[in-house]
Amino acid sequence: MKHWFLMLFLTASSLTLRAQDKPPDDATASIAAAGASTAPSANGQNDKSMLKGKDATPPPDASHFQLMTGVGAVLAGAESTSYSTGNDAMVAKNVGRKTPEILLGGGFILPWRGAGGWIEREYCGTKDAEAANQSPSDDCKIGGTYRNYRPWQTFLSIRFAPGTDQTINGFVVGGGYRLTKYFSLLIGYSVTPVEEPSPGFRVAAASVVSANPTIAPYNRYNAADLLSNKPGAFDGFPLFVYGPNGVTTAKLFPNPPTVTHHRSGIYFGVGIPLDLKGLFTPK
Repeated sequence: MKHWFLMLFLTASSLTLRAQDKPPDDATASIAAAGASTAPSANGQNDKSMLKGKDATPPPDASHFQLMTGVGAVLAGAESTSYSTGNDAMVAKNVGRKTPEILLGGGFILPWRGAGGWIEREYCGTKDAEAANQSPSDDCKIGGTYRNYRPWQTFLSIRFAPGTDQTINGFVVGGGYRLTKYFSLLIGYSVTPVEEPSPGFRVAAASVVSANPTIAPYNRYNAADLLSNKPGAFDGFPLFVYGPNGVTTAKLFPNPPTVTHHRSGIYFGVGIPLDLKGLFTPK
């Protein structure tokens, strides 16, 4: 699974670099060509045949895809704890769903311009001001980022959570609103692999705690919490059976104590586009 995500990221990076190497559509040349095609010919007639099948309207911004990074967290969904094993005991790696994570993926700018007019006006002025401006900024020229601004996007990203037991902590897919060309608000549906106590281990743990309520370390645990897998309930729980004289050599459960359970949730975060060509191109 990790290799598949890596191949996806490298392929997206290659496509992005190719798209950035390709020069943008020259809107000025398009307008000039359209004007030349409508100029009177030698016999005084407009040569309309050259416009047949062509759209003289300047094309929109061609940047439909961008690599993205960002940060976020699952803020709505089932509470869960992911465990690993160490020193013959269960070790909690993260508790709950609000674990900060790093995003790395791709954003796809949608063609809709709704709710983006106020951003365009803040950067470029009103439509009349845009038309009257003889030296607009690159972002406000025809084909520029804020000209006919498109704020909506979809995105797909893998998630990295430092300090957890998963190198790749799942993925998220959803939509976003671009407040500027450098900053987006994101919301999406996430799936997270969680290493949870297996059903058999939960039953065994609850049984041994109920049968030995005064023996340490079982006296620190609640059998009902263990059976229902309450978040954080298994942290530090021993994998070997304890008796009145201490730990024994008998394992509490013969099989691996954890099983992978994929949890879903609602994800909130912020996104920042990456310009790989700008990063690696010498100034």
